[in-house]
Amino acid sequence: GMVQTGTFLSWVLFLWAYLVKKVVSVFVRFLDKKGHRYQKFDPQRHAKYTELDLTFKKSIPLKYEKTCYYLLGPEDGELVVFLHGFSFFSFVWNHLALQLSQKGFQVLLFDFYGQGESGLGSEEQLKELEERFKEDGWKLLVDQTDELLQRLGFGSRQISLLGHSLGGLVAAEFASKHPNRVKHLILFNPVSMPASKFDLSRKFGSLILHVVQDLCRYDLFGRAFVMGVGRGLDLLARLWPITFEDLLNSLGESQHWSDRLELNETEIEAILQQKNVLGLLEDIFFEVKGLILVLKTWLYQMRLDNRRPQCFRLALKYTDFFGDYTHVFATIEQKIPILLFWGVKDSLFALENCERLKAILKNSALIKMSSANHSCFLQRPNLVGLYLYNFLRDSSPAPPLSEPVYCSI
Repeated sequence: GMVQTGTFLSWVLFLWAYLVKKVVSVFVRFLDKKGHRYQKFDPQRHAKYTELDLTFKKSIPLKYEKTCYYLLGPEDGELVVFLHGFSFFSFVWNHLALQLSQKGFQVLLFDFYGQGESGLGSEEQLKELEERFKEDGWKLLVDQTDELLQRLGFGSRQISLLGHSLGGLVAAEFASKHPNRVKHLILFNPVSMPASKFDLSRKFGSLILHVVQDLCRYDLFGRAFVMGVGRGLDLLARLWPITFEDLLNSLGESQHWSDRLELNETEIEAILQQKNVLGLLEDIFFEVKGLILVLKTWLYQMRLDNRRPQCFRLALKYTDFFGDYTHVFATIEQKIPILLFWGVKDSLFALENCERLKAILKNSALIKMSSANHSCFLQRPNLVGLYLYNFLRDSSPAPPLSEPVYCSI
């Protein structure tokens, strides 16, 4: 019954996507005649910002494709490696990377296969990548991380590893496989385990991802997804050309008001207690800005290579974002200090998961942020940076966790 229903729904979506593709193709040809055609572009030409300087950007050919990376900070500094989540890429670590590099750490950011500015290579490489995804799923990204470190000459160095969402799971698996190479482990709302119960009022984003992920396991729907969503994004990318500068601007707008103002504890608590209609509207606007950042991220990647949806399909088909990965976290050696951040307003993963993870990760500290969602390092970069710097320096988070303002904001 479920298989037949899924197959029928896939056919319906496939036909719908085919019609959308035809309509969009006609409109795209019209735009091309009117001068809206865009070429593959070099982000260097569009860079006018002064933050994550593109002179630090490099690329290196790995087994499956070119990998884009940034290396910042002094060569003799402690090496900190950042792993991004699904659909994002390395630019999201801009604030934290700059903070740490300015404080003497060497920082490595890079884009996972098929995301950001890491190229997709030839069609043959793409097919080989899919075969590897079939075999190993998300663990392919663990191998990419290891290969990049080896190629850059960091194979024998101890590293501090940070991971967000899917990148958090990759970081945990890396720490489990290479315990002697990981000095610190920092996780931000990692993919970890299914919720014990489902709350639709809080987890609407989770419901959408569940449905799309399940349907992408049908090849017919996967092709429809690439055809429909891909063409739609392709069209929107023509009408709304996003540059790297636009992404960094949106990144700044995603910072929460309490982090931007750098208020002291008393001032923050006073504002939170006086929550009014304007405050609620600000929170709604804040969520919308987060969604706009995600959309801009996708559009920027489409301009780099309009085959991006094929890689998103592979990730959705061969990665269970709501699977039980307790065994990965349970096998991390207890000697590794771990700092776990959790945005309380996360619409994808259950809040209870952070407490369950804390119980599994014996040598860990947990910091909850009630004003942050799935990407708390975007909303609270100053506060997260404060914790992060002290943790990397002393292997313990500071200010003290007993201080209520830092646990409840």
